[in-house]
Amino acid sequence: MPTTESPRPPPCGAPPGDRLRQMWRDFVTGGLCGCVESTVMRRVRFLNVFALVTIIALLTFGGYNIISSSSSARPGVGLVEIVCALLGALVLLYLRVSKNVDRAQTVTMLLTFFVMAFLLYTGGMEKTGIFWWFCFPAGAFYLKGRRGGWWWVGASLAVFLGFMLLETWGLAATPYSVVYLRQFAAAYLVVSLLMAAYETIRDDYEMLVERTTAETAAANTRLSQEVLERRRAEEAMYEAKQDADRANRAKSEFLSRMSHELRTPLNSILGFSQLLATDTDEPLTPNQRHGVEEILASGRHLLGLISELLDLARIEAGRIKLIIEPVTIGSLVRETVVSVRPLADGRTITMHVDLQDERTLAVHADTSRLRQVMLNLLSNAIKYNRDGGLVRVEARRSGNGAIQLSVTDTGYGIPPEKHALVFTPFERFRADDGGMGGTGIGLAITKHLVTLMGGTISFTSTESLGTCFIITLPEAPPSSALPAPPSKELANGTAAAGGTILYIEDDLANVALVRQILHRRPSLKLLHAGQGRLGLEMARAHLPDLLLLDIRLPDISGVEVLRRLQSDDLTSAIPVVVVTASAMPHEMEELEHARIVQCLTKPLDVPKFLKTIDALLTSSPSPAPDNAHDHT
Repeated sequence: MPTTESPRPPPCGAPPGDRLRQMWRDFVTGGLCGCVESTVMRRVRFLNVFALVTIIALLTFGGYNIISSSSSARPGVGLVEIVCALLGALVLLYLRVSKNVDRAQTVTMLLTFFVMAFLLYTGGMEKTGIFWWFCFPAGAFYLKGRRGGWWWVGASLAVFLGFMLLETWGLAATPYSVVYLRQFAAAYLVVSLLMAAYETIRDDYEMLVERTTAETAAANTRLSQEVLERRRAEEAMYEAKQDADRANRAKSEFLSRMSHELRTPLNSILGFSQLLATDTDEPLTPNQRHGVEEILASGRHLLGLISELLDLARIEAGRIKLIIEPVTIGSLVRETVVSVRPLADGRTITMHVDLQDERTLAVHADTSRLRQVMLNLLSNAIKYNRDGGLVRVEARRSGNGAIQLSVTDTGYGIPPEKHALVFTPFERFRADDGGMGGTGIGLAITKHLVTLMGGTISFTSTESLGTCFIITLPEAPPSSALPAPPSKELANGTAAAGGTILYIEDDLANVALVRQILHRRPSLKLLHAGQGRLGLEMARAHLPDLLLLDIRLPDISGVEVLRRLQSDDLTSAIPVVVVTASAMPHEMEELEHARIVQCLTKPLDVPKFLKTIDALLTSSPSPAPDNAHDHT
């Protein structure tokens, strides 16, 4: 029995046609409002239409037999037909009241069976009642299915055969002859077989449709679930990416801020240590000098760790910028070898350079980053070598449009079980050996930089025999390559004859260090401003020969101070040297577009700082006003 609900009546203001259609729909569904396309509802509609047609036919024939004056009319038969029509109407009423479809179908079949038998016995109107039997198989198979339909058809054939036997034996008189009944029985059987075949095909088709519908619904459900899961996965992936980006930015921000906070005290530690180590007026004792050298070595080690951490963070965040250009290998390799030779000489390590076509060998690379890569590899080759060992640097064409740079040492080598960890950050080999300094980040940075320059890096190592690192970079046309420029450290200049320097800095320890350094240049005057706005006023008032500027100031940023200085015609010509411990990416990007002479990073390298000051004041002297004095 299908799930039912009360039919929804049409609205009061609906057109008469809509109300008639709703009444007809309500009638043919028997008041059942289940799925209109379901098998049960289709049979309910058939039952109602079948009963309605039968009732109308019986009322018509019965009325004709009762009121007709024809000699063939039989009022008694008409009365029975009208009674059967009323019983059919009661069946429809029973269906609407009880909503029991199966029972209503059975009662309908019984009533139809009786009417068919009665028509066979009486002949109906003008002996046409026998033809109503052809309707019976259709109703039986459609309402009761194949199995139930054959029971009803079998029962009707039994009745039919019974009448034939009675007619044959002369026990009862019927309006039809035996031959007529026999021919009709054969036709009736053929119609029943055809209806059974049709019902089989229709059932198979309905089963196929239902199965296909179920499979389609299941596939749609699975597809919807997969789409939902994919959407959730994409949302989760997007959220994870957002979280990773936020974490990466937070890490970079943290490292940048920590770099600033660590570089500031390191500036005083390394600066004053350098002053003590190079003080010729009051030289240190050997023990004091050894202690200061230890302070300098430890401070520089910490500074190297900070710088490499920042490089690694910038590389991982994709914020490192490279300028790829043709670079001649020969000058860059020899410059880096000269830089590390003092380390090698201290351990009697021989440095050997073998360059193929030194003048024409060139690669596409970033000059400063390639120099950093070579310094990392050469420093490691010396650090992990034996006293009296050998470091060999070679460069040659690989034959496939690339240049190979190799750095080979005769040191301790790398154990095979640690080969996979060579380029992993913070992995150090022979870290238990106290003489092996380092941060464990250099090779990781080296691999990232080589990859960003479009190259590859590999290595071979034999324990106790040595290691060879090989860099492969794209070859550049030799005609377009320029010799690698020297590092940014300025050459020695003559001490300035005199001048005024304005230092805008809020940290008094940094100011004290710069003042102590400038004591070695007694001809220079130092002005100090602890805030950005005060520094702008003093720059306009004193027009210093050189301005030293910190980025992090308590009132306005150093970048804003620099912008206002350069937008003022009175102060725009003052050379500016940025002295900062800041490593924030946005500040570095702003400085790249600013017109600054030099950017010195804290902790200060005292000799480099003095060379920079001397070179700037000697090359572009600018007289200071007479009222210049020192502000602390």
